[in-house]
Amino acid sequence: MTRAAHVLVAVFITLAGVPSGAFAKDMDITTHRFFADGVTDEVANQRFANVMTQLGAALEPLALTPANTLGMSGFYFGFETGISKIDGGQDYWQLGTQGNQNATDTAGNTFAQDKLIYSRAMFRKGFPFGVDLGIGVGHVYNSSLFVWSGDIKIGLFEGWVRKWPAFLPNFALHGFVSAVTGDRQFTLTVPGGALVVSRPIVLGSTFIFTPMLHVRMSWTVADSAVVNVLSPSGGGGFDTQRYVYDHVRAHRVRLAPGFEFRYQRFQLSGAFLIDVAGGPSGLPGEPYATASQWRVDVGVGVNY
Repeated sequence: MTRAAHVLVAVFITLAGVPSGAFAKDMDITTHRFFADGVTDEVANQRFANVMTQLGAALEPLALTPANTLGMSGFYFGFETGISKIDGGQDYWQLGTQGNQNATDTAGNTFAQDKLIYSRAMFRKGFPFGVDLGIGVGHVYNSSLFVWSGDIKIGLFEGWVRKWPAFLPNFALHGFVSAVTGDRQFTLTVPGGALVVSRPIVLGSTFIFTPMLHVRMSWTVADSAVVNVLSPSGGGGFDTQRYVYDHVRAHRVRLAPGFEFRYQRFQLSGAFLIDVAGGPSGLPGEPYATASQWRVDVGVGVNY
């Protein structure tokens, strides 16, 4: 386990890189431009909300664990990646990301990506009574954002059914949370929960293929710091003023069909997340829409 863990950590560090505040990256979030074209407070808050809800959906914990648990002495260490669609061609992402040296305060980042990719190193440990606990740390590529995650999975009726109807799948409750750091202009937390259904299928006595389905709901909880925003002045330039955007509270309901393929201690997993419902959570704040997004999750790891 030690050697495998060292290899996975080395790969994670190499791919993630070490972000530095001295060198802004193209997809670093910038909230000061949302007023740049002279819009109203309502439009500027809408832009902030759109960026936060899509960022929250992209960075919620990955859906790569089946319903069956690790057992009291089991543990898992893996390297996992999520690739999420975002509306990079919309003005809120162009104004809301740093961009390269050609980005301007009026147009923003005209080459904003239409995908957000983040990877994480994930450790999960089994405990008695069908409980797994997991912690992870990840990095958003082409940005200075880090993603810290934790989860708990509780197996339901696992191992209780040994005869008929033993063909029934395993069920588990999965609670999770992500917190984003690396940018002082906002705070973002994504808590949620899921019902996981899966059924391991033994192939040739050495391979185990486990189809699974996550039915999950997550919340985007985002708050703005005090920001020096840009607003057009009468002389064609910009004035700055201190502003705090309305806080964002939104939810998503998602389906995530996926699989886990295991050979001895090695495992490969994947999932595809699709939105089926979502929107503001009815808490104070300006009304806004929650754009539909998909995400592809993939992971490799070792399981003992």
